[in-house]
Amino acid sequence: MRRSALRQPLIYSLLISSLLALPAAAHRSRALVFHKPSRAGIQSTPELVPLEVLPSGHLVVKAKINGIEGRFILDTGAGIPLVTQQFAQRVSGLAQQDGRFTGFRATGERLTLPLYTARTLTIGSLVVPELTLGMYAGDMGGFDGLISLTAFRQQPFTLDYANHTLVLETAASLKQRRQAGRAVELRLHEVYGQSIDMAAYCRVNEKLTLLLVLDSGTPAGQYRLNASFAPALGIDTTGLKHSTIRSEFSAGQRNFLYRASLDKLTPVGQPTIALSKVPVGLMTGLIYDGILPLKWLGDELTIDLPHKMLYAR
Repeated sequence: MRRSALRQPLIYSLLISSLLALPAAAHRSRALVFHKPSRAGIQSTPELVPLEVLPSGHLVVKAKINGIEGRFILDTGAGIPLVTQQFAQRVSGLAQQDGRFTGFRATGERLTLPLYTARTLTIGSLVVPELTLGMYAGDMGGFDGLISLTAFRQQPFTLDYANHTLVLETAASLKQRRQAGRAVELRLHEVYGQSIDMAAYCRVNEKLTLLLVLDSGTPAGQYRLNASFAPALGIDTTGLKHSTIRSEFSAGQRNFLYRASLDKLTPVGQPTIALSKVPVGLMTGLIYDGILPLKWLGDELTIDLPHKMLYAR
């Protein structure tokens, strides 16, 4: 369901992650079991974790919740990690919190989820203790849930698309990545220690500087901007082909997606990364400036949340 308007071609178009991107959380903190920020630290030895890259560009990683393994979408735009109710039935020791988490879809529809505390989330040798996650009662197309950036709060990692690996970096290997990569400054949106998303300021058509969500949960090649920026970008939507997107959650809500092209897209401060003639969807009702996939930045992307930086190669 994540930004289902943005993900209809995807085999798991019912995925929940779009519902929670950049959540404006409403958390009721009556819980007896509270989230504690991850104490997982940087690895002492670089570790290569197998990473499945789907034809759509989405990323799949095996992880364990309280020791039970599942297949999860690694989604940098999901905000809060999720498990399906079906997967949760196989996991013992999930403690339900009293509070809830409220997030919003990309087009504003509200979703509230029950919260649980997992004793551990394990990816390779990385162990994240006492992780807050949401539980989703629907189907995620055969996947067991979503892994969000909260798992990597203290652990820099690299997404290596070419070699299909997730690299858990060391201090030494991170230094090498920093020296060899092209730096992009990240802006993080964190909600009460439960949710993290990332974005970067980008220059669009050399006319606007917009804060755009960097989202591995968005299909490769799918670029979305808020349609309200069209006039400032010199785009006249009146003659453009468009689609009508009807909300699956809010009766009567409709949004329009206009197909256009951008002359140039580049991260602020990093002119060596640039796209030209970018096909873009201008979306009405989008609640942020825009959403971009990750891979346009490079085939190897190192994400260093502690220092709010991304290094691309």
